[in-house]
Amino acid sequence: MTTNTGKSNRQPGLSEKAGTSGKAVSLLLGLLGTVGVMVWHFSEGDQLAEWRTLDQRFRYCTQSHPPEPIVHVDIDDTSLEELGRWPWPRGQLAGVIDALSECGATTIALDLILPDPQKVRYVSEADELYDASGTPLVAAAPPLPTYDDIQLATILRQWDNVHVPMHIDLQPLHSAPPRADTPEKALHRAMGALLREKPTLSLHQAREALGCDPYASALAGRDDLWEKAYLRARGIAALETTLTPKALGNMSLRAGVLTPPLVLLAQAAKQSGFVTVMPDDDGVVRRIPLLGRDATSVYPQFALALALDELAHKHGAVSVEADADTITLHCQDGTTREIPLDAEGNLQIQWDTKSIPHISIRQPAWIAKHRQALARNHRLGRQCYAQLATLLQQEELLTLFQQVDTLCQKRLAAERAHYAGLLYTPATVPNDHLALREKEADLEKQIEEKILTFRDAIDSFYLKKRPADPASQALYDRCVLLRERIDEIPIANAKKQTAITRLLRDLRKIVAGKICLIGSTSTGAADFVPTPLHKRTPGVAVHGAILNTILSGRFLTPASPWVNALAILLLGGIVTYLSATRTGLRALAITLLLAVVYVAFNAGVVFRVWNVWLTMIAPLAAMLTSFLLIAIFRQLTEEREKRKIRGLFAHALSPALVDKLLDDPSIAELGGQRRSLTFMFSDLAGFTAMSERIGPQNMVSLLNRYFDGVTDVVQNRRGGYLNKFLGDGLFVFFGAPVFQKDHAQRAILAALECQDDLKRLNDELTEETGTESELGVRIGVSTGEAVVGNCGSSERMDYTAIGDPVNLAARLQSACKFFGIHTLVTDETWQEGKVDHVAARPLGKVYIRGLQGVTTLWDIVGWAEKCTPATREKIKAFTQALDAIGARDFAKARDTLQALLAAHDDKPAELYLDLCERYLAGEYPLDTPPALEDPNGIVHLCWD
Repeated sequence: MTTNTGKSNRQPGLSEKAGTSGKAVSLLLGLLGTVGVMVWHFSEGDQLAEWRTLDQRFRYCTQSHPPEPIVHVDIDDTSLEELGRWPWPRGQLAGVIDALSECGATTIALDLILPDPQKVRYVSEADELYDASGTPLVAAAPPLPTYDDIQLATILRQWDNVHVPMHIDLQPLHSAPPRADTPEKALHRAMGALLREKPTLSLHQAREALGCDPYASALAGRDDLWEKAYLRARGIAALETTLTPKALGNMSLRAGVLTPPLVLLAQAAKQSGFVTVMPDDDGVVRRIPLLGRDATSVYPQFALALALDELAHKHGAVSVEADADTITLHCQDGTTREIPLDAEGNLQIQWDTKSIPHISIRQPAWIAKHRQALARNHRLGRQCYAQLATLLQQEELLTLFQQVDTLCQKRLAAERAHYAGLLYTPATVPNDHLALREKEADLEKQIEEKILTFRDAIDSFYLKKRPADPASQALYDRCVLLRERIDEIPIANAKKQTAITRLLRDLRKIVAGKICLIGSTSTGAADFVPTPLHKRTPGVAVHGAILNTILSGRFLTPASPWVNALAILLLGGIVTYLSATRTGLRALAITLLLAVVYVAFNAGVVFRVWNVWLTMIAPLAAMLTSFLLIAIFRQLTEEREKRKIRGLFAHALSPALVDKLLDDPSIAELGGQRRSLTFMFSDLAGFTAMSERIGPQNMVSLLNRYFDGVTDVVQNRRGGYLNKFLGDGLFVFFGAPVFQKDHAQRAILAALECQDDLKRLNDELTEETGTESELGVRIGVSTGEAVVGNCGSSERMDYTAIGDPVNLAARLQSACKFFGIHTLVTDETWQEGKVDHVAARPLGKVYIRGLQGVTTLWDIVGWAEKCTPATREKIKAFTQALDAIGARDFAKARDTLQALLAAHDDKPAELYLDLCERYLAGEYPLDTPPALEDPNGIVHLCWD
């Protein structure tokens, strides 16, 4: 018989064609899913989820950088507990600004909307003093009016470094047109137009000019609305110095109604900007428009105005140009900064505010408080001296005090008129209070001189000795108490001054050379917005993040749409290929690993290092969609194939091999293929005689026990395919449907283990019945190329093998009886599957009728370690005899075989001894092979 190498050229089977078609459909589905995700991405379907992933990147992947020169001055809970609930008088804010500026703050941003005048406060000139009995020591002074707006405006002008905000109710781009005007809106619009033409008109003149307009009658009697419209129009006019870009290009700006700061503050502040925030659709503030407009002008965002001021300090005057996707800042020294914008003209904020230091406003506020206390102590001392002058009848000093009081009342009336003029009559603002203040200062100097003389007189004359007269004693004691209070004031002032010096020193270390952002962070404030960092982020922290972004130049740049598209296509395509060409679990594992790698690279490198916002959700969605579509398709189309495979192989293969086939059905070529396999046929010897002895019912039970054992051997232990039961025999092949490179070795070992299992069964039967059981099994094994696949009728199919090696294995199984042995294998099987621990002997060269060529048959004797020395000698002697026959030395062969048979019963030795005697008797010519043939068509030859 001819041998083969196990290789073959074959045409693709039906399952291979189906698999190719299925892969093509899978690839198409995956690509369609990827394209669908890309369409979904560019239609902004993933926007909300993408924002959420961006928030997580800001929280956990932001790279720390040295902070810009920014300090948050927080109106926090502690400051409100110590200094009083909000709102504070604007005069108190003026003291805070004064302290920060004195400590070296370069710029102060007041993140407080102050559109309306603050009501006039009435404050007592000094604290009241009492003696031990509770009797007032000084006469109660009437409270004096305090104009906080003027105090704040004065400080703003003095330092010229304070920015106050405005508000614009910016509307989304391409929003619906506003509804019809109300009378109030019409008034505001008309008032603004009027004051732009005639900015010096008073409120009364403006009302007269607009009194004949249609809406005026509807607002009759509403003085508050007229005042509000007038002050708003004047505040807007005061903002004309605010930045207006030289060029806007094709930039689209959001517009809205402007709410300016109070005109006094707008005129005194260095610059203004809007503090409006624009949350995304989920309510989170991530982006900010840097430019906005009302009906007439363009204004900067508050932090942009601060950044322009800071850049101007460092690099000279700044001009601004804008287009659809960039705002460019040109500095006088040539420095240029390009601020990237998204498609809606927004800056993506870099949320890195963790590095910006915070201090409580209580530090500068206490400086202002202590300074107010010093002024109050001065007034208290004046009251004490005035009371002493009254008690001691110092007419000259009393006259001076009365003149100051009279002058003070005139000055207060003049200041009231001045304040009203600043607000409502800009063309005729009375300034009489300035001259009155100078006269008042002159009188104060005279009083100070008189007080020095009066104090000496008190110490050297009036209080030198306590009088004996009881009536005079009461007066004396009262004067002593007043004098003691006067002496306490310098001591208290010294303590206050020490505290001020210490607070200034500590504050200067923090704010010198810094931009100070004053804003509320108290828990009860309304100025909180959701941001990527926290659900409740103070609004002032948002402005700090914007300012830090612009000044640092670390802008988060959105990836180009082409880059996003490439990421989606690349990852979706990779997963499509994996899902179409790999098993489901393997594709899933690689997909998950790829997703983890992409997320880590996107967040850790692209975002953290490169400052690029590369889409996160869409590529992951493309991977998931492609995988699911292909998995569902393969599940629907391959499940039928799996059921078919399970039906074909569940009874014939081990569960592990069946699972392997189900994971990859392509390895089972059901359509048929030529493969090199090893085939095994077995048959029970002594089965007929035993069945007659024990009866058919018991024999069936015995047969089932036998089949249980050999099935476990061939399927579970050696991975063979149990094709069918043949009465009391089996047809098994190795190497298909699951490829096994060592199929010949598996068959040899399975044959030996089947022999061992039968010996175990014989021992059990002997013990159970008391009668020795002599069942035997004959096994034939052949290796060669055969056609394997699904064969049968249209009603019933079976996976089997067809070919000469199959028939040969069946004939070898029958030939075992002729040779008187248990296991007979071909030379090809033995050479491919030779195992060191298996003992075998050759049975000579044979010619198989119906097949071409000559082969050697081998008798598998048993396990090498179990062979006795006598068995080894028998194998050796038999092999020597075959060698002698091959050399035509029949006499030597005869003698060797006779010696072997004298020691052992051996059917092959008897056959070859008979052959040798025939040659020696002259029955066969020495040069002619013998024609000894067994009933299975195996012709035994001694030589080729």
